[in-house]
Amino acid sequence: MKWREQNSMKPEKIDDGLIKEEYEKSEKVTEKIGLGDNWLLLILSNRESTYTKDLPPPNCAIVDRDNFNDFYGKYIRHVLNFSQ
Repeated sequence: MKWREQNSMKPEKIDDGLIKEEYEKSEKVTEKIGLGDNWLLLILSNRESTYTKDLPPPNCAIVDRDNFNDFYGKYIRHVLNFSQ
């Protein structure tokens, strides 16, 4: 989970570099424990994003500030107090 601090003056964004870094770490672990292709990297974040949305890596799903309501719905957003 990647979290953005509310009062941050320079909030980080979900970008291609961050996704690649997290994906490569996950891929190494899954190879080490023998999962083969049976795994999923799920990135949940309240950060804004600038990643290439048409080209996420295989086995990767991203729920960010822009698509949170579509993924969870407005009720869950309210319950979780997910701030935008």
